[in-house]
Amino acid sequence: MNKDALEGKILKLAKKLGFKDVDKLADAIYTLKKKIGLRTNLKEFTLTDTQINELVKVSRHPNLDNNPIYISDEMLYEMYNSMR
Repeated sequence: MNKDALEGKILKLAKKLGFKDVDKLADAIYTLKKKIGLRTNLKEFTLTDTQINELVKVSRHPNLDNNPIYISDEMLYEMYNSMR
């Protein structure tokens, strides 16, 4: 969602860390999360549509406004549904 935000700052960070692009950095983060046992999806919870709706609702925390791009409810639905 954010890879094109912040006028290329994320790409600059990725390159400074030795990655070809933002996608390679994201892949490395995902691999690290798997390696150390962090959750990378919501499959084990078998969430219902009602639970996804509630998850979207509680995601509307003021900290979400700190994201470099506006995150709509539709974006949250799409993200959470892709993770279940």
